[in-house]
Amino acid sequence: MQLKFLLFWALYLSCAAVVSGPVGAQDFSTVAQYADRAVGRVLVFYPNGEGTGSGFVFGRRNDALLFMTNHHVVAGSSGLLVVFLQDDQRYIYEAQIVHVSRQSDMAVLSLRPDRENPGNGFHDFAQLEISTRKMAKGEDVAALGFPGFADFTNEEGLSNAAYFTSTLTRGSVSKVSYGQLGEQEIKREIVQHTAAINPGNSGGPLLDSCGRVAGLNTAGPSSSNAQGTFWASSGPAIAQYLSMQNIDFAASSSGCSSGLNVQMIFVIVGAAGIAGLFAGGVILAYRSSPRNQSRKGGKPFQAGNKQGMARVVLTARIGGESQPLTAQHLADGVTVGRDSNCTLVVESQNLSRQHARLKILDRKLLIEDLGSSNGTFVAGERLRPGLVRQINSATDIRLADLHLKLSR
Repeated sequence: MQLKFLLFWALYLSCAAVVSGPVGAQDFSTVAQYADRAVGRVLVFYPNGEGTGSGFVFGRRNDALLFMTNHHVVAGSSGLLVVFLQDDQRYIYEAQIVHVSRQSDMAVLSLRPDRENPGNGFHDFAQLEISTRKMAKGEDVAALGFPGFADFTNEEGLSNAAYFTSTLTRGSVSKVSYGQLGEQEIKREIVQHTAAINPGNSGGPLLDSCGRVAGLNTAGPSSSNAQGTFWASSGPAIAQYLSMQNIDFAASSSGCSSGLNVQMIFVIVGAAGIAGLFAGGVILAYRSSPRNQSRKGGKPFQAGNKQGMARVVLTARIGGESQPLTAQHLADGVTVGRDSNCTLVVESQNLSRQHARLKILDRKLLIEDLGSSNGTFVAGERLRPGLVRQINSATDIRLADLHLKLSR
């Protein structure tokens, strides 16, 4: 009875996504078989040369796949292709940039299949889900991608299928910290690990033993004297980036389980989840399925009654204006500024047209400055544009010279 009650409210109050794949703890050979359907080699064309990197499919939008990689993989490119190898056949996709962030060193590409691809153009792709839990020290991980050093036996180019065979390396989590990598200007959660990566691995996934993306492989040591030390932007950092850009993705906050292939109904956000900002807690419901059940690529199944999303959970007050905010508002992102298209419109010349954004991610209420002229201040500290800061109803928030007050 309690389980049925929990499941009912999870569906009633949430916007949920059912995701499939090797969710139960698996041997990494099983993980690789599934993840290889999502991991592709990025071919980067410059005016005076070429480069290569890695990345992975995490979603689908209309007739295109959504693909993640590093900003530094695609920066300065004049053209991009992504190639997948399946059943000894190459599937070539033309890539367009959807969004890039130098500050976080992340990029999202839109992939459309080449007309000369076999079949209907799409390979039997998988969509990797993002793990939003904090990884534990000592936890097993694997890096999957296309390190350039592995190509010494292969002739480069589209004519050689072996050039598009991924390389898997295994290791463990050394530590999880908060900081910056390379050119990143925004501090994020970083996973330090021992699964070897090299130039060419950039943008590829760091996978946990459930086949979920625990990190975006980004950097290795610059000195040959430093061994067994590699870094990835964490799953939560990836989820934060995608969420702030309003890009849909499948996510999981649970640990790996054994013996079951689990389908998880994950509450991205709902009235109960937002109440958790003050009272704590998210709703999770599980449904087991046969281990051999598989799911071809496509948009994650959407379930749940959205009536609870229309419930007012917060009220925002600024500059004499007051705006009730629903769960749906905070799931989509609440913009504040002078522009008439903002969720909360404030007629003040001191505010920019698009000044700041409020959003819920993984039970956390976040605020982001959208490049405003007069700044967004949290506890007296000015945020850098694009920098996300966690807040609550007691936080001192100021947009330019106006105080933003949040209340239940």
